[in-house]
Amino acid sequence: MNRTVRVRNSALEGRNAIIFIPLALIYLLLGFNTGLSIYDEGLCVYGAVRVLDGDLPYRDFWTIYAPGQFYVLAGLFKLFGAYLIVERIWSAIVALSIVFLTYLLSKSFVHQTYALLAALMALIWLGSGRYFAIPMHPALLFSLLGTYFVIRYLFEARNMWLFLAGISVGITTVLRHDFGFYSFVSIVLIIIGLNVSGEVKASTTLDKSSRTFKSVVPFLAGLTVVLIPTSILLVSAVPVNDLRYDLISFPLTVFPKVRALPYPAPIPNPLFVLSGQISFVPYAKEIFYRAPFYASISIYAAALISLRSQIRRRGTAADRKKVWGVIIFLVTSIVLHHNARVRTDTLHLVPALVMASILFSMLLSEISRMRKYRGVCWFLAFLFCFFALSRPVWRTLQRATRIGSSTSSLSVRLDRFWGMRWDPEEIDYLKAIDFVRANVPKNQKLFVGNVRHDRIFVNDILFYFLSERHSATKYHELHPGLATTERIQQEIIGDLDSHNVGIIVLRYEDKIEPDDSGVSSGVTDLDLHIRENYNLIQRFGDYSIWKRKTVVTSNWLPLLKRTISRMKEDPAGSSVSLPPVKHIEGYQAIWRRQLLLLNLSNHPVWQLKVDMDLPINRKEVVGRASNLRIC
Repeated sequence: MNRTVRVRNSALEGRNAIIFIPLALIYLLLGFNTGLSIYDEGLCVYGAVRVLDGDLPYRDFWTIYAPGQFYVLAGLFKLFGAYLIVERIWSAIVALSIVFLTYLLSKSFVHQTYALLAALMALIWLGSGRYFAIPMHPALLFSLLGTYFVIRYLFEARNMWLFLAGISVGITTVLRHDFGFYSFVSIVLIIIGLNVSGEVKASTTLDKSSRTFKSVVPFLAGLTVVLIPTSILLVSAVPVNDLRYDLISFPLTVFPKVRALPYPAPIPNPLFVLSGQISFVPYAKEIFYRAPFYASISIYAAALISLRSQIRRRGTAADRKKVWGVIIFLVTSIVLHHNARVRTDTLHLVPALVMASILFSMLLSEISRMRKYRGVCWFLAFLFCFFALSRPVWRTLQRATRIGSSTSSLSVRLDRFWGMRWDPEEIDYLKAIDFVRANVPKNQKLFVGNVRHDRIFVNDILFYFLSERHSATKYHELHPGLATTERIQQEIIGDLDSHNVGIIVLRYEDKIEPDDSGVSSGVTDLDLHIRENYNLIQRFGDYSIWKRKTVVTSNWLPLLKRTISRMKEDPAGSSVSLPPVKHIEGYQAIWRRQLLLLNLSNHPVWQLKVDMDLPINRKEVVGRASNLRIC
C-alpha cells in the first residue's frame, strides 16, 4: 500500500512540475526584453565585456562586486555573442532555478501543495523586480543550494553533504562576497546546533565537541576548494591594496553613507490624507508598497511562535526534523535580511522574502493541523498574501502590457540591442548611442558622465555596452563617495587627457535620495575641466554630446591654484611636482596666458619655473610643470 501511495505521489509531483515550470518561465519572461537598467544591469554587462577584452576587475576597472558574475557573463557573451538578450535569458534561467530550489527546500518538510505555494510566492517576488544581470540572484541560487545540502545532512548525517555545502558557499562568495559571508555564518551556526543538540549523530563514539569539529571540517574543505584558487589568482594579478579597498573598505565605510535608505514605517502618516495633501489612491498604493518590508518580519514572528509550540509538542522523529527545518530557514532568513539593512528597497529584500516563503509554507502546514482557530488563521494568511503579493503581481502584469516596438521598426541600428523591444520614451537615448557610434571610432575611448559630478546618484554604464565603445577611465562606474572626491576626479581628468578623448556624453539626472549621495561634495574639478575643454554639439533628451576643443586648458591648473594657496599659508613649503599635460595645441599662448593670469612671472615672493619638452611633432606637444618652490 505504501509503495502504491509513493508511486501515486511521485506521478502527481511529476505532473505538477510539468505544468508549473513552463508557466513559471512564462511569468518570468513577461516583458523580459523591454526596459533598460542603465546602472545595475549596465555595470554587470559592461564589466563582462571589459573582462572579455582582457581587463581585470579591481586592477583595470573599479567595482565593489566579487568577480564571479563578470566572468559568467563574459563566458556567455563568448559563446552566444555580447547581446543584451543573452544576459536577459540567462537571468530568467537563474530566477527559475531559484523557484525550483525553493520548491525542493519546502518539499523536504511539507506536502507538495504547500511546497508549490512557496515556489509560487518566490516566483512572484522574483518576477516583480528588474532582476536582470545583478549578481545577487546567482549568489542567492547557490546560497539556497548550500542550505539544501545542509538539509540533506540533517536527514542522512553524511559529511559529503557538508562538503558540497562548502563548495556552494564558496561559489556564492565568488559571486557576491557579502552573500558568501551570510551563508557561511548561517550554515556554521546550523552545523554547530545540529551536533550540539544531538539531532545529527554521524558518530556515536565522539563527544559533542569532537563531533562538531568533525562536521565543520568537510564544510570548510569544500569552501577552500573554491576560495583558495580564486584568491591566489586575484592576489597574483591585482594589488592587495586595491582588493582590500574595493571589496572591504569602501563597502563597509563609504557605501552605507551614500546608499543608505531608511526602513519605511508600516503605513504612511494618515494626516496627509486627512489634511488633503494627498488623495486616498496614492496613499493606498504606498501602503501596498510598504507591505513587503513587513511581510518577512511578520513571518519571522509567526515562525517563532509556531516553533515554540512545536518544541513543546515533542512529537515523532519527523516532527523533530521539521522543528530543525524551521530553525534552519529562520536563521538563514534573518541573516539574509541583513542584505536590506543599508539599501532598504524591495530589490534587496527579495533574498529574505524568498526564504520567508518557505517558512510561510511550513506555517500553513501547521495551520492545517490545528484544531482551534484554524479558520481565523487561514483568514489571516489570506489577508497576508493579499497585501504582500498584490503589488508585485500588479507590477509584473503592468510590465507585460508594455509590449514596446520591435527593433526592426527602429531607425537606428544597435547590434547589442538585437532582440529587444524599445519604448517611445527610449528613442532619444538610442539616438544618442547611435550618434556616438557614428562619430567615435571603435578604437577610441569614450567617457559617459553626468551633468554634474559633485553630486551623483547613478551614471549610465549601459551606454558603454550598447555603443560598443570602451571607457577612457578605470571608473566607468561613477559611484557617489568615490567619483565625487578630488583624488578620483583628478585621475579621471588625467585619463581624459592621456587618451585624448574627443567625445564625452553627459546625462542629466535630478533624483536625490535621503543619504550623502544627495549632498554636494563641493568638488567640481571634473565639471570645470569639461566646461573649459569641451563644447556642446548635440542634445538627445537628457543626454548631451560634448566635443573636445581645438585648444584645451591644461589639467594641472586647478591643482596649481590650490598649491599656490597652500604655499601662501606655509611659506616654508618644499618643492611640488605637477602632473604632465598631454595633447596641447597652441601651447605657447596657453602657458603664457596662465602665467599672466596667475601673476607668477614677476612675483616678489615666489616664482614658477616651467620646463617645456618640445618633441619633433609640434602638433602634439607634451608640457611638464615642475619645481614649484619658494624663492
